[in-house]
Amino acid sequence: MRAALSSSAQPDAVRAEALAALLAGEDPQLLEAVETLLADRDGASIDLRRRWLATLARLEMPEVADVALRAYPKFEPELQPQVIVLLASRPAWGQKMLAAVAARELDPSAIGANQIRRLLASGDEDLRGEMTRVWGTLRTDRSPDRERVIAQVRQAVRTTPADPLAGRAIFGRVCGNCHKLYGQGQEVGPDITLNGRGSFEQLLSNVLDPSLVIGAAYQARTIVTDDGRILAGLLVEDSPQRVVLKQQGGKLETIARADIAQIETSKLSLMPEDLDKQLQPQELVDLLTYLALDREPENPQARWLSGFDGPAARETRKP
Repeated sequence: MRAALSSSAQPDAVRAEALAALLAGEDPQLLEAVETLLADRDGASIDLRRRWLATLARLEMPEVADVALRAYPKFEPELQPQVIVLLASRPAWGQKMLAAVAARELDPSAIGANQIRRLLASGDEDLRGEMTRVWGTLRTDRSPDRERVIAQVRQAVRTTPADPLAGRAIFGRVCGNCHKLYGQGQEVGPDITLNGRGSFEQLLSNVLDPSLVIGAAYQARTIVTDDGRILAGLLVEDSPQRVVLKQQGGKLETIARADIAQIETSKLSLMPEDLDKQLQPQELVDLLTYLALDREPENPQARWLSGFDGPAARETRKP
């Protein structure tokens, strides 16, 4: 199994099964092997390494956080947020993540508001105290300053030269883990080909203030298990035997009802509120310019959304 896991000649499915087998067998060398493989960008696809990270979430070992934090700087930007999700899934790992922030080994802006709320849901008072020390007052309801952010971004999109083709790549990297557009991406949140982009103003609100309006089907659930694991996602199944959540990337997580200590419905969207902090200003402008088209940029019939009146005065790569 170790040989299969380490061999780049093996198909991804075989290597994923090898990791699952080693995990089930409690292989003492598992973490050491996985740490080497996670950094192997040439020998393992990004999808395979994403699956390996998801598998590590099932371990209770505190050393998992050390492996994840050491691997974090070596990952592609699209894989780094999954490391943060992993670290926020257990209070002990969250403590190590906060220690890395305090030691200036991890940028605090990498930890989104949803991951902060997930750690708060654990009820660990020591962890809450450390988070307050790092971030100050921690908000659990909707941000009051979103309107100001929307106004600033609206102005930037209307006055900054943009590249919608670059915006498409950013969509695939940042948004495609949860949303479909023109048939591409994952169907966790709404398919935004025809939803949420009725106008430019609606687009800005949905991207920058996603908790303003949340459809009933997209209200996130946060679950704390008896062994201290913290999970968040959209409810797929809720039965006396189990609860099934759909998480980022479309992954389904099944939790036995007997293992659940607490389950709550979030008042906030599963989508990160602070996308404006996670992207560079030019990246955000490119992304929104791409989303402000009603078709792909190459389509000669592509038109700007209603209310978007800035492109005539701007240089873009739209045909």
